Amino acid sequence: MKLKYAALFHILVVSILLAGCSLSKRDARPERLYLEPVARDSEGYDRNGEAAVFENEDIKVTLRPLGECCGRKDDGFLKELFDSNYVILSMEIENRSSKRVIYNPSHTMLLVGALDLKKPLDYTDLYDIVSRNKEYALPERRLSSLRGRFYDLNTRVPPGGRTSRLLIFHPLAKESRPGTKAVLRINELYVGTDTMRLVFPLRVKAMPREWESTLRGQGGPSG
Repeated sequence: MKLKYAALFHILVVSILLAGCSLSKRDARPERLYLEPVARDSEGYDRNGEAAVFENEDIKVTLRPLGECCGRKDDGFLKELFDSNYVILSMEIENRSSKRVIYNPSHTMLLVGALDLKKPLDYTDLYDIVSRNKEYALPERRLSSLRGRFYDLNTRVPPGGRTSRLLIFHPLAKESRPGTKAVLRINELYVGTDTMRLVFPLRVKAMPREWESTLRGQGGPSG
């Protein structure tokens, strides 16, 4: 009889342990990663909270990770990108000069780690992403809410003006881990006929669970 009770007790203990492991696996979620600006010890560069800033007498460029999505009713596709871990950075360009500023995103690149090189996605890239989903018969309609809200072709900022749009990149490589170094290089930013090249150091960081839980369905970026 004692052996029988011992066997039943053993089975009960094993069942509880297996159930606990199952729950742990079910609750375990992969870390949500994002790119955090890092302070750069160079003239004109600064860090303000979650934003990296470059400024001089002619221009001010503010770069920050998209930390919220999405506040507009037509933000469905942007939310899909956000939830699919696409890298989305908000960049504001303020023209303080008396000349026109021109930003060409095709000469911008994001390097994460040693090998993960990315270019900003343009309209054609996003169109291809939407077209893969057979639920959307008209990709143009799905993309209409993003028009004018992300850097696609050359962006012109008049004297005294400013613009704030999104840079959208493919998700980070699977090898990326918290602490991985990254850099955003802007190789073509014109103030009049003068060319500026900006470098923003970044690093991969795990998004805090409490922060992530507040992002879903809350206010998004200004277009």
